[in-house]
This record gives sequence, C-alpha cells and structure tokens, in this order.
Amino acid sequence: MSFHLAARDFGGFSLAHNRYPPHYDLPNHDHPTASIYLVLAGSHIEKSERQTREYCEGTTAARDHGLVIDEPHETTDPEVSGVLRRAYRELRAPDDVSVLALDVLMFEVFIALQRTDRPREQLKQLPRWLSVASEIVRERFAESLSLTTIASEVGVHPVYLATTFRRQFGQTIGDRIRSLRVTRARHELQWTAKPLSEIALDCGFADLSHFCRTFKKSAGVTPGAYRTAFRS
Repeated sequence: MSFHLAARDFGGFSLAHNRYPPHYDLPNHDHPTASIYLVLAGSHIEKSERQTREYCEGTTAARDHGLVIDEPHETTDPEVSGVLRRAYRELRAPDDVSVLALDVLMFEVFIALQRTDRPREQLKQLPRWLSVASEIVRERFAESLSLTTIASEVGVHPVYLATTFRRQFGQTIGDRIRSLRVTRARHELQWTAKPLSEIALDCGFADLSHFCRTFKKSAGVTPGAYRTAFRS
C-alpha cells in the first residue's frame, strides 16, 4: 500500500510526493515518459532486466528518454537535490505563485542534471571488484569498516578504490556508510521502540553522542525529535 501524500499538475509537469511502507514491493511497471525522483528518506532498490540499483536518501534518479540526458542517470549532487527539495516545499505549502515557482524549478532541475551528467563510459557495467566493494558497504555498514580493509578484500589499492568509488557513485565510501547508517536509524526510530542507545550501536555508531550528532547533521533534528514528529 502506498501513501499518495500530495500531487500537482502544472505546465506539462506532474509533481507528486509518495511514501511507501518498509519492504513494500511495487509490481513491475515502466515509465513511458521522462521521470525524475528524489529519495527524501529511506532507500529503495530498483530492478530491471539489465541491473539492480539501490538508491539511498538524497539520491536523485532520472529516466529521461533523451530529452536532457541519453542514459538512466543518478546523482547525489546537492545542486540537483536542493532544487527538488525546494519544489517539494512548494508542493507541501502552496500559495498563489506556486505554479510559476514550480515551473521555474523544473527547468532548474534539467539544467542541474545536465551539469552533473556523467560521461557515457561511466555508465557502463561496473567492474566486478567495484560491485563487490559496494556490496560490502551496503551489507556491512554497521561494522567498523576501513578503506584498507575493503580494498584488501576486493584486491585493489585503497587510493584507487576511494577515487573510483567516488567518481562512480558520487560520494565517498565514508559518506555512503554514514548515509546507510542514518537511513537504518530512521527506520528503527519510526517502526521500533528500541532505546536510542541500542539503535546507535545496532547502526554502527560509536556511541549515543556520535549517533545524535550525525543524525542531526543529516536530518536536521535529533533522533528523539524525529521519532516524536513521526508518531505525532
């Protein structure tokens, strides 16, 4: 079951805000027209005939059918997500100039995507070792992983791993781990009654203080305030 929270059509565009329950499995579908979406919270996995991709909080994905970019594209660039977050705020709190504002913001999104579009060669299939590295991060983010440890397990130099990972995924390994930890923490805060200290340890944070600092930097509020707001 999905929660269709808000929607608006304007100037040839359709903007919507949807929320899905944890582990929700959407039926197979396609997007016959250009589509761009931002993951506001949590994460989701998209499967196609050619590949499986995971999109974490803050990721923008575009399926543009050649209108602006020629290939499927995803980015964590703050310029792109920042414009989409402004559009989200207009959708949630509209006024008499929101249609004009949204129309302008959509074109800003296209411009931002063009600036961050990766070269075509970077869109080819990932090297096996980089896929394994990404899987290690995704499956073991709650552990005390180090760049040296991951590099050793996939058989490349740590510097080469760091630069290639950032170039391919648009964020450092450390940023990816922090994002995954916060995403897991959001889920725990929303759907469990675990104490904050237990969530901190389960998600890989050094202690409660580290958890609160990192979470507030990402979400803008403390873990306790986030839990209260979600349940109110």
